Amino acid sequence: MSKHEPVLAAVAAALNELGLCPANATPVQTVLVAVSGGPDSVCLLDALSRLVGWRDDQKGGGRTTLKRSSRFAGQLHVAHLHHGLRGDAADADAEFVQVRGRDYGWPVTVGRIDARREAARLKLSMQAAARECRYQFLKDTAERVGASWIAVAHTANDQAETLLLRLLRGSGPDGLAGMRLMREGRIVRPLLRVPRAAVLEYLTRRGLPFREDRSNEDRHYTRNRVRAELLPLLARDYNPAIVTRLADTARLMAEERQVVDELLAGYWREGLLAAEPGRLIFDRTVISRQLPAVQRWWVRRALRLLAGGAPAGTAKTCEETLRGLRRPGPRTVTLRGGLTVRMTDTTIDFKKRADRPSVRAARVGGT
Repeated sequence: MSKHEPVLAAVAAALNELGLCPANATPVQTVLVAVSGGPDSVCLLDALSRLVGWRDDQKGGGRTTLKRSSRFAGQLHVAHLHHGLRGDAADADAEFVQVRGRDYGWPVTVGRIDARREAARLKLSMQAAARECRYQFLKDTAERVGASWIAVAHTANDQAETLLLRLLRGSGPDGLAGMRLMREGRIVRPLLRVPRAAVLEYLTRRGLPFREDRSNEDRHYTRNRVRAELLPLLARDYNPAIVTRLADTARLMAEERQVVDELLAGYWREGLLAAEPGRLIFDRTVISRQLPAVQRWWVRRALRLLAGGAPAGTAKTCEETLRGLRRPGPRTVTLRGGLTVRMTDTTIDFKKRADRPSVRAARVGGT
């Protein structure tokens, strides 16, 4: 691999660290690649196509010819979710992804939802509902096609934006740990340490087309303002390496969170009464006698596990749960994302609503 290809090297390093698709794997593993058609996911698909199971041979009269790679043994399956928004532009995104998948020789599955209807049904914001539906679609598709891994295209810039958003909303150590290289044991982010500038340079050098989502320019959304206004301001006036510094901060916080989880695991086991999908029940008296910092860790960890590894709620909602814990008698705290905490005199019951997004999916191309 050329030293002049930092993106490809970073993705290969992430695959090695995560243990994805080793050359001697039997059977050969399948990686489901989430592709929106935007620059990050197009870069991810191209890099994985060159590394996982296949290598770009740059032959064939202008069309990419692929041959087996000896470094990572595997195959890819492309997944795209049409959110039922943006009309013709979204239709064009789906068609673009299908064509890209066919060009690489990978099978493609396209799903479709009505994001507005799902947001109303799940009682979530449009963005939160779209995210919930997207991950459910990816998990369902992975199960259907037998994929061991789900690869998504978050970059170091996404990590920086996430940290800034959580700081602005109020967050504890969980939130400042940002996104992890792997979550839920199967969702991986091979581009997480790659700045978006490097992604765009990669696409230019490779001559790869991509789609532009104009909704990313809508300043109504806080994340878009952080991306277009706050991060550039911090880079220009305070630290040109702000994206890297924030990504480093998230990595350090994640490492420290892991140590804390391990040190406090004994308390967790002592208090846990029952665990089942979407539900955790604890002995209230065990939690109540802990120091406030341990109680806070307990609540954050329970919510994080039920939310699939992502922080659930802000520092404010965590403190609201703790206030309920410290007051005698039964009470219920309702949090975003369908999470509720019900307290009796003796137990604390953390539960996630079992509503599932309604997604139509069809395999539409490839080998």
